[in-house]
Amino acid sequence: DAEDAMRLDLLKAAEVQFREVAHGPKPIVRHVFRYLRFLILQGRSDDARKRLPQLRMAMVGNQTSVPLKLARYGDALWELGFKQESILVSKQIDDALIQLGNVAFPHDYEAAIRLAIKQKRPESVSRWMALLKQRQPEQLSTLKLEIKTGIVSDSPDASSLMDKFAARFLAKPENVNRKDALFLAMAQLAEEDERHDISEHWARRLWKENPAAFGALVVSLVSQEKYNDAIGVCESVMASRPSIPAAISAATLAVESDSLEPSEINRVDQIIRESMQESPDDLRLLIAIGTLRAKQKQVNEAIVMFQRALELSPNSVLVLNNLATLLAEIPEKTDEALRHIDHALMHDGISCPLLDTKGTVLIRAGRFSEAILLLEMACREPHNQDPRHFFHLAVALNGVGNHKRAQEYLDRALADGLENEILTPSDQEDLASLRMNLNRGN
Repeated sequence: DAEDAMRLDLLKAAEVQFREVAHGPKPIVRHVFRYLRFLILQGRSDDARKRLPQLRMAMVGNQTSVPLKLARYGDALWELGFKQESILVSKQIDDALIQLGNVAFPHDYEAAIRLAIKQKRPESVSRWMALLKQRQPEQLSTLKLEIKTGIVSDSPDASSLMDKFAARFLAKPENVNRKDALFLAMAQLAEEDERHDISEHWARRLWKENPAAFGALVVSLVSQEKYNDAIGVCESVMASRPSIPAAISAATLAVESDSLEPSEINRVDQIIRESMQESPDDLRLLIAIGTLRAKQKQVNEAIVMFQRALELSPNSVLVLNNLATLLAEIPEKTDEALRHIDHALMHDGISCPLLDTKGTVLIRAGRFSEAILLLEMACREPHNQDPRHFFHLAVALNGVGNHKRAQEYLDRALADGLENEILTPSDQEDLASLRMNLNRGN
């Protein structure tokens, strides 16, 4: 078919470009990595596997006994979906650490532990954690790994462990003026471990110590759905002086919440208005407001925010991606949307979010076959968990009459929580249309 030939030509042209960059005289790691991922997204994992020695040479070189470099290579393999190969590298790391003995650096142990945690290899985690605690027991990085692994020698309670660490840390004269850093690290550590109540405890101590450092507290409150309290923190900060971080925090929490009361939304809007009057050209603020307006389906205002942001940062991939998504909602703007998403792809390379956005823009332009090519690549990514990508592929497949495969991908998207994601007005229309055309009544 002419369409299949066109798709094949596009893939061949893209592969030539990737190969030229990846096979240069001094290949850069990210170029080789992107080339392998490009092959994987086409379903050519065997071809990618044959080129793993090239990635290893770029990342490790001839330094086969350097655990940190081996760990980075093992992590790259895991991200690409080559899990068995990654585990083999971890065993090489274990051998290297044994050989190095006391000469090994703490960061070598840390890298080995992080990779072993990802691979769920508790024996290696326990072994290297014990040695790391001997080498640097009073470092925050050690505490973070200790809590993350759950390997605690004197107490299984994370809160107690953190309290003891803080007491030891602050007892040292050289750390008297480092309370801010300690409290922030503790709040972030607890938040990463989804211990939101503990995070709030440390974040409140941080805010009391430094009134300008309120962001961690807002994050922990939002995680617990304490939206009224979170907005109150932002208002308290704004009362002393209009604050861009406070407005960004307010806008962000409004994006993340689906259950704000109308009065709470009004409070967020008031914070935003005050900050815009003070700093109308702040890039972070424009992005935050644009994202919020997009969620609120105020497409035109969201576009204005992102266009202003693009003037300030013409190569921002986030801005280009979001602006392309919004412009695609307007039929006469699809060409402009394509220009923006192509700019992002040229600047940042292939990634699932960008492939999905371009595929979505092509759907809006009625170019379903081209969209399928890109969306299939996005959906082959081993770690892709965004149900919108599978949904958009279902829409494109339905557009060319492949209802069976469209049904399969729609089922996958719904099972993965599609309806909990932020959907554009066109997405919502497409979902309703798919359900009707594919005889889905729920």
